[in-house]
Amino acid sequence: DWGKTAVPVGNDRVNEGWRRKICEWSFEVVDHFGFDREVVSIALNYLDRILAMKTQLSGEPVPRREFQLVAVTSLYLATKLHGETDDANGPRRKLKLTAYVELSRGLFSVDTIESTEQVILEELHWRLNPPSTVRFVDMYVKFLPQFPANNNLPPYVTVSNSYFEMARYLTELSVCASRFNFMFDLKPSLIAYSAMLCAIDSLMSKIPLPYDLRLEFLNKLAQATSYTPTQAKVRQCKKLLKELCPQAFNDCADEPTLVRTSSISSTQAYEEEMPTTGKTSPVCVIDELQSLSPEKRRRTNR
Repeated sequence: DWGKTAVPVGNDRVNEGWRRKICEWSFEVVDHFGFDREVVSIALNYLDRILAMKTQLSGEPVPRREFQLVAVTSLYLATKLHGETDDANGPRRKLKLTAYVELSRGLFSVDTIESTEQVILEELHWRLNPPSTVRFVDMYVKFLPQFPANNNLPPYVTVSNSYFEMARYLTELSVCASRFNFMFDLKPSLIAYSAMLCAIDSLMSKIPLPYDLRLEFLNKLAQATSYTPTQAKVRQCKKLLKELCPQAFNDCADEPTLVRTSSISSTQAYEEEMPTTGKTSPVCVIDELQSLSPEKRRRTNR
């Protein structure tokens, strides 16, 4: 979990709206070009760490243009290093740097992005493989006990895939919320664990997994992670995650009954469909960030 930002609690120097727009734009870019969405969490990790250094050194907010430049360069660097997919039918090429120049509507040149890339590499001391929350989710779901198929239980693959997808969705939402890093400094392993607990809560009505299997699953997670549902930091992280998508937990108890230190009670939830991510194109999202003057906007759109 060395990829934390290490920003002091209560730091309010990063504009939440800027970061959220950059996150949405980044997801649009990787979706458009068919890259794994994990790339966005890696790019935001670079961005957060650089912002932490800059704000701690200067004591001043990062200027908007510099913020955008670091964000675009971070995504370029993340896709270059981690963008290839394991899917045989997935993309096997890296995006050219000129593609990011075009996506930014020419706001930043090739030379500017390349020089910023070098700065990021040096400032981060080439520590460019942060542990992402989705990797932890992928590891955690493997602790789900195997069980035989029967008429009373959904197939194992259905349960494991459903838990994974729901937990991953929540971790993706957390990437766009700066308070997970800047206000509470939550580790990726903790966010992933809390997201898995939220997935169990949310999907209980659709995935009626027997209590003994849930208990075994949570006990294995506790042994592997040292996290338990009763810990204050876990409760806090679960609360934050549920606030990101409250409609998925409308019928969940606020404080589910706990049995032992690593299990939660059966709860009913997930009555509504989850919202999809933004529909805005990558270029449109970056346009909202630029706030160019009318004269510059006319030149850019030619």
